Amino acid sequence: MSQPNDSTMPLIDRAAAFAREAHADQTRKFVGGPYFAHVEEVAEQLRQLGLDDEVVAAGYLHDVAEDCDVSVETLRSIFGERVARLVEAVTKVGTSEATLEKLAAASGDAQSIKLADILSNIATVAERDAAFAREYVPKKASQVAVLRRADPTLLHMVQQQIAMATRLARG
Repeated sequence: MSQPNDSTMPLIDRAAAFAREAHADQTRKFVGGPYFAHVEEVAEQLRQLGLDDEVVAAGYLHDVAEDCDVSVETLRSIFGERVARLVEAVTKVGTSEATLEKLAAASGDAQSIKLADILSNIATVAERDAAFAREYVPKKASQVAVLRRADPTLLHMVQQQIAMATRLARG
């Protein structure tokens, strides 16, 4: 994978280019289309909330360590310590319980990235596959319950979406 090392390119643009290339061969479950659309939604949600460039960049990159065989160390060398820490904070580890503990301990900015990720995914899941949503939505609700340091506007939006997805999943 090529590295966007053009130092004149803004951080967010470098992160978007890196994520686009890393996710190039992936498609979104349920809706099809390029997976990059999901990370773009996440980053755009964070940008609209006025979060800083490093948080928005981490929004673009939030799935590359988990889904694309890109190490956190690689992200650190290209995008810096804070972006790498934010991505690492939202990357799944081991069991669901371990991931919950990790998310609960994460910074408010990392928790906001996770909420934007959930927001991007949950409506699609509930609309496209009610059976899967009956398993998925409660798992995400348990994650949301520990994200107490996240952006309050985003938290409220996700809580509303979870309530709606729960109703849709019940049929």
